[in-house]
Amino acid sequence: MNAADRFLNCVIKRSDSDSLFRVGAILMLIVLAPLAVVFIMFRILIPGSGLMDTGVTLVAWTAVLYVLYLEVKGLNSHCARDSEWMSSLAAYARSCGRGTDEMDSLAESASMAGIGRMMQATKYTFIAFAVANTSMAAFTSSYDVGSLTHTVLSWAATAMIVAELVLTSAYILKAVSKHDSEQCEFTSMFVEDMGDVIGFKSPMVTDVTKAKSDLPPHILLLVVTLGIYSLFFNLFVVHRMNLHVSCQWAYEEGLLEAIAKAEAATDVRRIERSRKRSAVLKDMMS
Repeated sequence: MNAADRFLNCVIKRSDSDSLFRVGAILMLIVLAPLAVVFIMFRILIPGSGLMDTGVTLVAWTAVLYVLYLEVKGLNSHCARDSEWMSSLAAYARSCGRGTDEMDSLAESASMAGIGRMMQATKYTFIAFAVANTSMAAFTSSYDVGSLTHTVLSWAATAMIVAELVLTSAYILKAVSKHDSEQCEFTSMFVEDMGDVIGFKSPMVTDVTKAKSDLPPHILLLVVTLGIYSLFFNLFVVHRMNLHVSCQWAYEEGLLEAIAKAEAATDVRRIERSRKRSAVLKDMMS
């Protein structure tokens, strides 16, 4: 498969790797975490309700962890596709006799390997805490551990929810901003070298690149709101992820059309290779 066909497949199979984050998952995050706090207050005001608030808080904690895992997984899958996305374009430029050392360097960026490691860490963290939360819930429901233990567990779980929201959101914000900047820089190099060949001279420019990714304003809001802002911080970060993906989708369609014209392609043909669907650009002379 030549480089142009590699890029074509990367684009037409993007739904296998890319997705705009589901609103339902975010709503679950927004509803369950505050609900845990409400039950804690209920516990304080009404003696004897400790079992209820502990169970709800542990369930909320596990749900939030799962949502954060899905967010990191989505980022990781998209970055893995973009590695092939950039590699195929670099190979296409190389096939046209262009030097691609800088483009190859960005395609093999260490930040992508770092995202893969973060994915594994998030996965194992979720599994470990899910098991621990289930065990704690079973233990506290089976034995009379006292109201103080219930209260401590509930407040500790709530604090961990906030901490994990903040840390994961901060990581995703930085990772998305860096990745977006690298990809926009890559397209600038690509169109500078290949613009005359394919008749497409526009680099990818997104609102993510234009916007700042400074953490201090978010940290200030987290302090002022005693952690409540962590929910909205996560929503802001997910919006950044969705914005990058949607901007890239629009850009790559125009770029693919330009490459197809340069290759004198008239249509796209699907082929079967080892049970995996692929596609090739059909030349006018074929």
